[in-house]
Amino acid sequence: MRQNRDPLNPQAYQELQEILAVADGFSESTLNDLTEPAWRQIHDLTEKIGKLRAIHCLENEGYREVSLAIAGRGDLERALDFYRPHWVIHATVANAAEIQLLSRHRVNVVLNPRANANLGLPLPPIARLLESEANLLLGTDNGLLNSPNLLAELDFTYKVAKSQFGDAVRPDPVEILKMVTSNIRHLRPLLGSDVYGYLDVGLPADLVVLDFTRPHLRASRHLIASILTRVTPADVVLTMRQGQVLWRDPQRVN
Repeated sequence: MRQNRDPLNPQAYQELQEILAVADGFSESTLNDLTEPAWRQIHDLTEKIGKLRAIHCLENEGYREVSLAIAGRGDLERALDFYRPHWVIHATVANAAEIQLLSRHRVNVVLNPRANANLGLPLPPIARLLESEANLLLGTDNGLLNSPNLLAELDFTYKVAKSQFGDAVRPDPVEILKMVTSNIRHLRPLLGSDVYGYLDVGLPADLVVLDFTRPHLRASRHLIASILTRVTPADVVLTMRQGQVLWRDPQRVN
């Protein structure tokens, strides 16, 4: 397959500028959607105006195979070379060499295992990624496939990882919870100085209050593991951002 070397045409580039005037950043479904010169243009423009870059990589074997046919290199390798995304999304079929690449570059990888399972795709290699130096984050992908419920995503991810490790001890549940909390700290320069993902003295009060008096939560030998596997949205009493209450359960909080 011959590699297309055409950049974005003027109309497409103008559309990109208009999108970035209102959007936080840019992404496409796969690196194979555009040419390498086009991706370099997008990188240069987003870098110039301080916008975020994301890309779906290795969601299925076809992403890699098409990229190899086009350019002789996999989609992840090419993305890190000339697009340099702030996020790589999915990594569902990442092999050992690709995980090593993610680890070497300390890539922010957003996993979406419930969506992958719903599409009949292989489950991402969560256990091997946890043992790498990649910075793991967790998402729900989109509302066509899943509810936007990170509690459900935490539960599923934790159990899949335990199955991949092959025992009931690994991984440490704290490492899974970090995927929706403190692992975001690596992106603070991009997301804003008020984004922390954890609590400490002097930091903004960004928190969720959970009701552990409910029958299914009263007896807990490991609080974090219970949050991952037993807490539901109905157990949320209050959410707070920057010290301001965003939502409270009127039946349980005055």
